[in-house]
Amino acid sequence: MPSPTFKKMLCAGYADAVAPGDVLVVLTAAGLVSGTPVPQPMEGPSVYAGINRAAFTAYEAQFQPESPLGGNDGCFMLVDVVLRTGDGALSLPHMMVFYDSVIGISIEKAP
Repeated sequence: MPSPTFKKMLCAGYADAVAPGDVLVVLTAAGLVSGTPVPQPMEGPSVYAGINRAAFTAYEAQFQPESPLGGNDGCFMLVDVVLRTGDGALSLPHMMVFYDSVIGISIEKAP
C-alpha cells in the first residue's frame, strides 16, 4: 500500500496547530470550508462519532487497511463548520472533508 501523501501529512499538521478559538480553513472545489478540527472523530458519545466508528469498522472488516491509510485515502472531521461559496454561506454542525478534495489549507486566527 502506498504511503500517505504530503498533502495528507500537511493537513494533519495544520489541524494539530489550530489553537483554541482559531479555525482550520480548507479551500475545496465547493468553496472555503472553515471549522474546528476534531482530533479523534471516532471517540465519544456523539452521533457523529458513532457513524464514524460504524463506517470504519465495516471498511476495516472488508478491506483490512494498513494504518495510516495510504495515498489520499481518508478524511478529517470539522465541527462548527461554515461553507462559504460565491452564493453566500452555509453553517453545518459537522463535516467530513476528504483529503483528495483539499486544494489549499490555512488557519484563521481568532480576532
